[in-house]
Amino acid sequence: MADTVETTDVAKEFRAKLIVESTITAIVVVALSAGVLFFGGSIERSVTRIGDQRMELLGRWTSLKALAGLLSDYNDKAKGYLAVMEQMLPAQSQVFNLNKEFQALSVRGGVQSTFTFVEEKPAEEGMLGSIRYQLNVVGDTDALSRFLVSVEHFKYVSAVDNVRYERGTPKSTMVVQGKVFYKK
Repeated sequence: MADTVETTDVAKEFRAKLIVESTITAIVVVALSAGVLFFGGSIERSVTRIGDQRMELLGRWTSLKALAGLLSDYNDKAKGYLAVMEQMLPAQSQVFNLNKEFQALSVRGGVQSTFTFVEEKPAEEGMLGSIRYQLNVVGDTDALSRFLVSVEHFKYVSAVDNVRYERGTPKSTMVVQGKVFYKK
């Protein structure tokens, strides 16, 4: 009997230990499962956010690459165009020789011209200045047409504002009003 009591006590003790250890194991498994579920959802949100940020960085990188290409084009091409434009924009001191420039055009075109200075609009910061002029031109019709084309393709940046033409025999007359731009 003593063996049976001892076996029963051992069995009870074993059962109690088994229940305690099973309970601890169950608590640990439940805690680990809850942690996996919680951190798994957090990891999934983080992965999604990282993917979105990666796409945004890729977009920014593409934009920066395009900007670098534009800057390279500017350095390669635009500076050359600006140099040509600079040559076409005289300094203010060069504009005062317009009378001689137009006289040379009229001699080459086979017409007679008279240059009249109308007004000057001074150059301001970041803006071009301009000299308004009037040309009274006399010649045959074909020569006047060629002269007008040469004025429109003048070596400096310019604009023809108004042309008045009067047909005559044997010579016709033309009044050209325009302006030539200059840099400060």
